[in-house]
Amino acid sequence: MAFFCGLIAHGGRKESRHPATSRLVVAAVVGSLAYCLMYLGYSLFKEVLAGSSFDAALIVMYTKAGATLLNAVIADVIAVPFYWALHRALQKGGLLKG
Repeated sequence: MAFFCGLIAHGGRKESRHPATSRLVVAAVVGSLAYCLMYLGYSLFKEVLAGSSFDAALIVMYTKAGATLLNAVIADVIAVPFYWALHRALQKGGLLKG
């Protein structure tokens, strides 16, 4: 998840230029969707390994999907403004260049 976010937000650049807000939003959404897919896939796999039938495991996954997607939306709404606030604070404290 963090790999996808960083790759999109910074575009593979190693210099410390800060990304545009639009790139941050896309990075947050893609990262959240990657997390959701990985978590739901893990849940499905775990249920099948635990002995549940595939249909029962799908039902468990579907019940988790709503809460997982809601958490992703809330996290994305919070993450981008938090990035800018943290970025400014680190710059003021002399801990970040740019």
